Amino acid sequence: FTWENLKEEKASLSPEELLMIEDERLGFVEAIEETPQLIARSLELMDIAIDLIDEKEPYETALFILPDHVQDTKFRLAFLRADRFVANAAARRMVDYWERKLELFGPDAAFKPYSTILDLPEEDIPTLVKGGFQILPNRDEFGRCLMLANNGSFGDSVESMVRYHWILLHMAIFDSIEGETTQKNGLVQLWSPSLPDHKRHPFNSVKDVERFVSSARKSGLILPVRFCAIHLMFKASRAWFNLRLLERLLAFMGNDIRLRLELYAEDHVDDNLKRLSNHGILVPDLPPMLGGCLEFDYCEWLYQQVLSLTTKENIENQQQLSQLPSIQTLFRLLLNEDKPTEEDVVSIAEC
Repeated sequence: FTWENLKEEKASLSPEELLMIEDERLGFVEAIEETPQLIARSLELMDIAIDLIDEKEPYETALFILPDHVQDTKFRLAFLRADRFVANAAARRMVDYWERKLELFGPDAAFKPYSTILDLPEEDIPTLVKGGFQILPNRDEFGRCLMLANNGSFGDSVESMVRYHWILLHMAIFDSIEGETTQKNGLVQLWSPSLPDHKRHPFNSVKDVERFVSSARKSGLILPVRFCAIHLMFKASRAWFNLRLLERLLAFMGNDIRLRLELYAEDHVDDNLKRLSNHGILVPDLPPMLGGCLEFDYCEWLYQQVLSLTTKENIENQQQLSQLPSIQTLFRLLLNEDKPTEEDVVSIAEC
């Protein structure tokens, strides 16, 4: 797949299809009015469509273990919103969701109501702390969630990056405060221009990059969220290398992603900020690495997430919590100190 193929792909689309993609990139897509009648009818059609899918063992397992969660209207609405209330597509997405979740996390963590950082295995925790992906605190002018991809802080393995990417998206989609807004308005990805340090990212070859892009796209197609646009910045000094590498990756992105791709040269800061503002993304929404002035401490955010997830209300047995290797590793890395004792973790959880 080449840049020329991408031009041909765009030329093959109807004016209506091109306009829809452009409107979504720019944030001009009108929200669907979610009337009680629409919701009830869509849920009914979604149930019928799921029944017609033959291969759905992970979904049926989830339905057996978590009947209240799987059948919860709030949960199912997320899938309908991701597919603009096309019931057949939402049904397919939900069945694939449980299959993918089982594939990534195994049976012990897959069949829980919502994925959180507590579901990551211990080997993924250093990747989590590095912050290669971050959900930024601000939204763009159209209420879309902003996700930063910091190329210079990727993790230790492709598998860890894929699981971490899933968890972060999942937390944004089902956040108790902002989750519904993300479901309705979609998500925008911002890729920083930092070149990955070979010691700080998991890609030993172009094949590894292709594997990550393909796997991350698969998760993106299955999780209940719409990717509206991807803004990718690169260093002008490495433009030829980056564009050739990106060309290799176009086929693995799929047309749902590559048709929403915007490229920027890092050097042209003023021009970049103007173009981003045309997409509803303003200077206060952007971190300094992208020319903005947003102050965001990812490690502090992560630490607060851990505290909120480990309160007495959320953890049935505080003694078991202190024995989780992943939690011990996470606290050690966040606090930059020796592994916490059982009393330390219980004390923190009770704050």
